[in-house]
Amino acid sequence: MKHNEVFGWTLKVLSFLLVVIPANALDKHGWRKQSIYSLLTDRFASTNPKPCNPEDREYCGGNWRGIIDKLDYIQGMGFTAIWISPIIKNIEGRTKYGEAYHGYWPQDLYTLNPHFGTEQDLIDLADALHDRGMYLMVDTVVNHMGSSDPRNIDYGIYRPFNQSSHYHPMCPIEQDKPLSLEQCWIGTEDMTLPDIDTENPQIIETLYNFIHDQVKQFKIDGLRVDATKHVRRTFWPGFCESAGVYCQGEEWTGQADLFCEWQEYMDGLHNFPVQGVAAESVIPLNDRALRKTAIAMNLVAHHCKDSTLLGLFLESQDAPRLAALNNDYTVLKNAMTLNLMSDGIPIVFYGQEQMFNGSHDPVNRPALWDQGYNTDGPLYQYTSKVNKIRRDLINSEDGEIYIRSITHAIMIGDHVMVMYKGPVITFITNYGAVDKEYLIKMPGSETMIDLLTCTLIEVEGEVMRTSIKKGEPKILYPYQLAFRDGFCQEQITLQEIDDVFMGRNEINGPDRK
Repeated sequence: MKHNEVFGWTLKVLSFLLVVIPANALDKHGWRKQSIYSLLTDRFASTNPKPCNPEDREYCGGNWRGIIDKLDYIQGMGFTAIWISPIIKNIEGRTKYGEAYHGYWPQDLYTLNPHFGTEQDLIDLADALHDRGMYLMVDTVVNHMGSSDPRNIDYGIYRPFNQSSHYHPMCPIEQDKPLSLEQCWIGTEDMTLPDIDTENPQIIETLYNFIHDQVKQFKIDGLRVDATKHVRRTFWPGFCESAGVYCQGEEWTGQADLFCEWQEYMDGLHNFPVQGVAAESVIPLNDRALRKTAIAMNLVAHHCKDSTLLGLFLESQDAPRLAALNNDYTVLKNAMTLNLMSDGIPIVFYGQEQMFNGSHDPVNRPALWDQGYNTDGPLYQYTSKVNKIRRDLINSEDGEIYIRSITHAIMIGDHVMVMYKGPVITFITNYGAVDKEYLIKMPGSETMIDLLTCTLIEVEGEVMRTSIKKGEPKILYPYQLAFRDGFCQEQITLQEIDDVFMGRNEINGPDRK
């Protein structure tokens, strides 16, 4: 059956499906206002914590009840949603690549992963989040099942697709061939993932009904969709419509134009074109990476239908931790500012706030309980501060304008990036906490306030003069809007505002150095 024929049949299937949006679910417009904390269920929190060696690649005991117990920790950083690992039952036993603690080797779509808890545990997690005004995003795998033995696959263990005819014929993926990406199998000679035949009309109907029922039963507010590019594009609109919630897909490519094509089929995507260069910009002496980041941001904004619906992330389970590339706190603070203040829905990977430094899989996936839930750490506190600034901007009188505004990035040299987003101007640097200062003059028409330090910045003759000292980031906002919206009211006096209007220098608020 041809793709256009399948798509037409899919629309007919949808007409028979009862698509009901859960009461607590957000649409795509609601999700762009959220800030997501991404976690590996097995490694974030446990009701019975035990030492965990990530190099063993085994289940360590993290579970949904453990997450419930640590919601204060997540909400304390200002996050309004969590993204958890796939929830369905995976194959058991050890493979060459360890156990399926991550959740990406499915066996049974209709049974929850018993390592993570019970159906009631998952419902209680959703309820606990909703009681706090927070939301639940669940990772979802429908491209494949898991098998530890490519030479002897027992299809009878799978549910509901328990026959070989439910899968594409085994073949190796060739990255430059779209049909190969969609129909061939992910894996190696030691571990393979049988590829579900998502062109089969009966399988389409089964998957659409499955996700509709799962979202409704477990009160899921949004989906993260694994291996998006390994399923034909026209499958996804019907899948997300059946779910009735916002979908954010994994389309792993650095080419902005090819990446953005996928937003015709799914509202949200992980912003890989920006992540790929932004993560490199923290590497010492990588002189061009921040410039490449600005270019990537502008290209994505240009090519994508709506870059404010993308998920912006810098760390993930598949990438080195930023602190493994550079442990300079100032650089990591700038990276967090970029993560939270540019276009899209911020996604912060668990442990990023604790400056985890694993350089590769599996050491980049430690158990957080082994490191400790330190809420006094500098990056934890800074993340909370910037998340609050973002949330207050969204909740301001002009919040809808701010969150829907598309960021434009420009460079000052190779190490200072300026991001314009609505009325907000954010300065990002990557040269670290060294004794180096940039004196910057730029067009301006009104006095601004740095929301990070509550510093008033003078405008004289339509020129704004400010400085970047020791690599510190800045978040600038017009003073009139700042006072209207309640920013920095305790730090800056009316006399100091008068001083700015009289043409005096940049002014620091009380107890600011």
